[in-house]
Amino acid sequence: MKFKQQPDKQILKYIPLGGVGDVTRNMHIYEYGGEILIVDCGIGFPDETMPGVDILIPDISYLQDKKDRIRGLLVTHGHEDHFGAIPYILPKLGKIPVYAAPLVKGFIEAGLKDRANIEDADLRIIDPDGGPFSIGSFEVSPFRVNHSIPDTLGFVIKTPVGRIAHVSDFKFDWTPVDNKPFAVSKLARLTEPGILALFSDCLGSQTAGYTRTEKDIEDSFDRLLDDARGQVLITTISSNISRIEQAIRSSLRHKRKIVLLGRSVTERVFIAEQLGYLNFPKNTFVKPRAAQNIPDNQLTYIVAGCYGQPGSGLWRIADNAHKYVQIKEGATVIFSGDPSPPGVKNNVDAVVSRLTQLGADVHYYEIQENLYVSGHGSQGDLLMLAAMVKPKYFVPIGGGPMHARSYRKMVSQLGIEAERVFELTVGQSLELSQNFARLGKKVSVRNIMVDGYGIGDVGRIVLRDRRALSESGILVVFVQIDSGTGRISGKVEIISRGLVFEKSSRGLLEKFRGIVVSVVEKHKGRRKDLAFMREKIEEELEQYIYDKLGRTPMIIPVLIEV
Repeated sequence: MKFKQQPDKQILKYIPLGGVGDVTRNMHIYEYGGEILIVDCGIGFPDETMPGVDILIPDISYLQDKKDRIRGLLVTHGHEDHFGAIPYILPKLGKIPVYAAPLVKGFIEAGLKDRANIEDADLRIIDPDGGPFSIGSFEVSPFRVNHSIPDTLGFVIKTPVGRIAHVSDFKFDWTPVDNKPFAVSKLARLTEPGILALFSDCLGSQTAGYTRTEKDIEDSFDRLLDDARGQVLITTISSNISRIEQAIRSSLRHKRKIVLLGRSVTERVFIAEQLGYLNFPKNTFVKPRAAQNIPDNQLTYIVAGCYGQPGSGLWRIADNAHKYVQIKEGATVIFSGDPSPPGVKNNVDAVVSRLTQLGADVHYYEIQENLYVSGHGSQGDLLMLAAMVKPKYFVPIGGGPMHARSYRKMVSQLGIEAERVFELTVGQSLELSQNFARLGKKVSVRNIMVDGYGIGDVGRIVLRDRRALSESGILVVFVQIDSGTGRISGKVEIISRGLVFEKSSRGLLEKFRGIVVSVVEKHKGRRKDLAFMREKIEEELEQYIYDKLGRTPMIIPVLIEV
């Protein structure tokens, strides 16, 4: 069916710059009448094809010439894949208002100060139990949802074309750690006038039933600590305050004090304490240096690095390079974070293997039961939300293509026709009015990589060179060319790193030198064209090395006229 084109001012445009087709890098753009509202601004994780890259952030090219139209940024909760890119992106967008619940605001403040040296950002607190507030022409009503961190919010957003519900990471937990369950009655009131579209978490759409309560984890901690006789290390996401609280409570019941290892864990726990989300006696925590004088069976280490991040506390412990902690035979190490996001599984497996080799008894959520409870709703949770909201249109977010497809099939159980469910890819816009929903133009979105202090300066060519270095090494050739004769002056110097061992491969290196001499002699008539000479040396060496060794190293000819 074809619809008549409507003026833009009567259309709500939705553009995902992240958070669809992928679990991470969540960033959702809502645009109406020239005004823009952003929901979330999170990081992603590099995969094995991105050596040296620290994190990925959303591509905001679409917003660069629209900064004066941005009315605000809403943040749903305090996990890095939903707020962690703010320190990198906010300076590029200007001083726009950022709205977040108290705990999330504390995390954002720390990140801005640490990574962007910003202390005067316009951060505004959302009361999760409060009423609606306006952001430009958008009226936002927050409501509590359950996840694996306190202060997680969903939003009903009233627009001139209708109400939408944005519910990212959620589940229905009737016994959450913070004793604040999903605000079902409030959501029912907010959706009573009718909902145009539901933007719903879909990550659990392939899992039957309902997601278990977070409180089940505490029983697992108790069981494992009952059997532990020496060191205990628990690793989880540093922002997973509920899980950290459970680990602390279980440890205190087992007469163990807490040692925080890793900057991110220490910072987040301190913020949660300051804001009243964690309340424990003052003598609960012990500094890492002081812990060296306390028996192992009286301590629990809560460690950053559950995703195997290089340089994290857990990574250094596994590498036997931590300043204060060395794994002892019989140590208990408990992984209790979410399953590895895309791109980090190899690092996690490497850390688990090294810890095991050091003598630790590693309890890993992929092979041990009850160490992990998802923060995402399963099919039962997702269907319950869909049935409560009863939207006209459905947009699955927060998952990959297979999750979105499963979501479409799942809601068909409610009698929802397939054309009312939109499986979007990153950059694919959706246009909504009171009478229709349709796909709009696709926005170009690319990977923006952060490497150290560099943002977006690592691209395809740099990654290709890094992969070549890591896989086949490098060959540097130094050649002095007589400017008068065009012949080589002196000896050709060759340095090999990661290709062949020089001392045991002198015959091969002499062959390389012979190739260089032959190329220079052959093209001596073009001795002034050093770029041409470099290209020919590289081509000849590359072909010979591939034929002889089956490798493709990076080859760097350095030519000097004398």
